[in-house]
Amino acid sequence: MFTLLGTAAHPPFRHAQLEEALSKALGGPVSLSAEFVYLLDAPAGLGDEQVVRASELLGAVGRAEPKEKGFVFVSPRKGTISPWSSKASDIFRSCGLGQWVRRVERAVRVSVEKEGKVLAPDALAPAFPLLHDRMTEGVYDDLSDLFAASEPKPGRVFDVLAEGRAAIERANVELGLALYPDEIDYLADCYAKAGKNPTDTEIVMFGQVNSEHCRHKIFNASWTLDGTPQELSLFKMIRGTHAAHPQGTLLAYSDNSSVIEGFRSDAFVCDPATKRYVWQPDQVDILMKVETHNHPTAISPFPGAATGVGGESRDEAAPGGGPATEWGIGGASCVRAASAASAASWSLPGESPAPRSRGRRRRARRRASPRRSRS
Repeated sequence: MFTLLGTAAHPPFRHAQLEEALSKALGGPVSLSAEFVYLLDAPAGLGDEQVVRASELLGAVGRAEPKEKGFVFVSPRKGTISPWSSKASDIFRSCGLGQWVRRVERAVRVSVEKEGKVLAPDALAPAFPLLHDRMTEGVYDDLSDLFAASEPKPGRVFDVLAEGRAAIERANVELGLALYPDEIDYLADCYAKAGKNPTDTEIVMFGQVNSEHCRHKIFNASWTLDGTPQELSLFKMIRGTHAAHPQGTLLAYSDNSSVIEGFRSDAFVCDPATKRYVWQPDQVDILMKVETHNHPTAISPFPGAATGVGGESRDEAAPGGGPATEWGIGGASCVRAASAASAASWSLPGESPAPRSRGRRRRARRRASPRRSRS
């Protein structure tokens, strides 16, 4: 492993916020030091030329060690590969460093000083939740084994045939699936009739595919208000505006995204026959998409936003015969919690956990005949 030291991990305002939060959590004023460190999986080592090139790519300012007295490291959970690492490792290969560096990962080196003394990890532990994303990161005092490859754990089988419903209930808790009671009944019944026991992979996949995020079970459910069955589900209420006023809509609530009528214009496109760019008349329609988070926003805001953006990009590429991105506009809206009582104890001062939603609007192009949208 080869380790490089980077620059400050947080902008000044974020650094000041963390110092204030740490001071409250640790019972007195503290001074925070936080810098990026870059860990390179380089089995054969790096020569001077490769070190210079890697440092230029990463903005590194010197050498560091994966274990240093007085510091803890905030890194992706050991055994995982972060999205940042995937992209950075691709860049290293494209820049001719793949021969020497198999993978590069980023962490934050943290030191906290109180009353003139650097706090040991045990003393700093009560403030760990302020320093890292508990879903995707860990706090460690040694990263020398960050790239260690362990043997995959064997799969598990839950004995429904012997234990019945209790086996699915246990799997639900141990695997964190949040299954509803009727879903547990359904799984127990299906596996009993099939005469087989489910694996952990099968149950996890059921939990994901049948989740609210994928199936919208609550939004599509029938419901009653003050004992009176309601005619429209929540989803039908949302669709009601389009049902009442469909004018100008080309695509709605199907094929992953929506498209509204745009305008005629000239487009600078590549002619497939000649491979030359030419101006030609085209219909420019507008594609719109709203995506929800796959991560709990308050706990994991940045990976949450990343899954949303990825989902939007995926769905915007799906309508019609396969749209091609030209340009787009993205927006985010944040809503604060309604009351101070609902704020989590780990929120930064003055902050409340808040859901975020994003919508994207893109220019969509389609040929006059047949109709085909591009995003």
